Amino acid sequence: MLDAAPGKVIPKTVQTATERQKPMFRVKARTDPELLRK
Repeated sequence: MLDAAPGKVIPKTVQTATERQKPMFRVKARTDPELLRK
C-alpha cells in the first residue's frame, strides 16, 4: 500500500514490539488412530 508521499511505503500490518515478541504459528497435526487406541 502506498501513501500519498511516493517515498513512503506502509506495511499491511503494523506490529508493536510486544506483538513481535509473541509470534504465533498455525499447525495442522494428524495422529495415527492406532496410537490413540493404546
